[in-house]
Amino acid sequence: MTFAEKLARAAAAPRLSKTVTVCLNQELGRRRDALTRTLAGLTTSIDDLSARIETEKAASSGRLSLPAEPSDLEQQRTAAEHERTDTEAALDALEVEAADDLVDLKFTQMDGFDWTDLTMRHPGRDGVIADAMVGGYNVVEATREAVVRSGVRLEGTTEIPMPLAEWISLLAVLSPFDIARITDAIYFLNDYEPGQAVEAAKKARGATTASDETSS
Repeated sequence: MTFAEKLARAAAAPRLSKTVTVCLNQELGRRRDALTRTLAGLTTSIDDLSARIETEKAASSGRLSLPAEPSDLEQQRTAAEHERTDTEAALDALEVEAADDLVDLKFTQMDGFDWTDLTMRHPGRDGVIADAMVGGYNVVEATREAVVRSGVRLEGTTEIPMPLAEWISLLAVLSPFDIARITDAIYFLNDYEPGQAVEAAKKARGATTASDETSS
């Protein structure tokens, strides 16, 4: 493929986008946040208990013994699994209750120069680990600006641009959980995913080169 063909293919390709569903009802949002955190904690606990149970079984393997009652760890895991099921059901019920308060926001990867300019105008804060981890820009302020410049509201599949005043009003009523998810989406689209794509392409090119050298 020639350079011109590669360039044309890249120009024709749609920009990467990500949809984030947010809740306008603060009370329902807080309940959803709490249930989501509980669910994550229970999943982590169940995984940890499962690993400890396997370790316990490995340590007792080879010993002759009568069938035993479930161990304390197994009982704890069973209880946690029941609680996780109940939490998932509560979260599903809450999503139905909150349906009228949900809004879909679509964010699209920005132009490379626009993103670079944006991050350079929001330098990282001293001592803020999140800023250092993303490469030295202020994550909060960069996200606040990128949301307005790259986001739209969705009604079905229809994209509806929002004026600055609407974005300011919307962001002011969202929960910390939803703001964090929007921040993650902006970072994924403009920073993480492009970097991963380059690394994947370099590895693929290296593998192809190595294969060609081996077969020649």
